[in-house]
Amino acid sequence: MTSNEAPPPPPAGIGRRLARSALAPDYAALLPARGLLAGGGGLVSTVWRLVVDFDSGTARAARGRTVVDPAAAETAIALSHDELAAFERQARALFTAPPTPQTVMTMDALGVLIAVDGDRAFELSPRGPITAGPEAELHRRLAALLPADAAR
Repeated sequence: MTSNEAPPPPPAGIGRRLARSALAPDYAALLPARGLLAGGGGLVSTVWRLVVDFDSGTARAARGRTVVDPAAAETAIALSHDELAAFERQARALFTAPPTPQTVMTMDALGVLIAVDGDRAFELSPRGPITAGPEAELHRRLAALLPADAAR
């Protein structure tokens, strides 16, 4: 593999650490320099995303046809200092702890969790919802911030 090639995909249902430049361009365009992107929905619920920017201390949510839907209107979400600090701690752990294997499902529900810190990234996008480990806890905590109009 040369330095310009994307790393090989991980086994299905396993998060991976990679260079930010190797993220899909649609995801990369939504991400701040340091922060998180979580998304979900599908089978029986609206597809949603939530982006947290650690540097500005802000979060924004949207729902649309896909997690990366550019036409989705975003809603600002207030974060407390404690929430922001907890999300930062959990994001940092994604870069050091072993990724938790997720159950691979072939259904129309999805889960996405991406953390970025400068040029490095962690990406988990199993074929189904994120259901195990600290990744699932973080995903659930981010989903809990969604306003009612960005329902899960």
